[in-house]
Amino acid sequence: MSISLGQRIAKMRKEKGYTQQMLADAIGVTQRVITYYERESEDISAAKLADIARVLEITTDELLGLTEIKKPKGAQKNAYLRRKLNTVEQFNKKDQKIITGMVESLETSYKNSPKASPTK
Repeated sequence: MSISLGQRIAKMRKEKGYTQQMLADAIGVTQRVITYYERESEDISAAKLADIARVLEITTDELLGLTEIKKPKGAQKNAYLRRKLNTVEQFNKKDQKIITGMVESLETSYKNSPKASPTK
């Protein structure tokens, strides 16, 4: 069974760590439009398809299902988290220090928690 264009968009969006709102902002539409693309529409303009493919860093052929989607080597296990960390890198040094302190505090709490288990 082949998957629809909307299902491919949703799948790739999630794999790349984008929420519907993030993708919508990146291509200049509303979140409701992304929901429509993913659930109901097979009629997306070529320009919007190109925008989606560009943001998701795939080709339009991959997005349309004409070619297999190539996974980059060393793909992030948690692309959403990586994207958030990249955002923090844009903050000023003072804010980065605050966020780093918060992460270190959470890390210490987690390590000392009886429920802590190693992650893979």
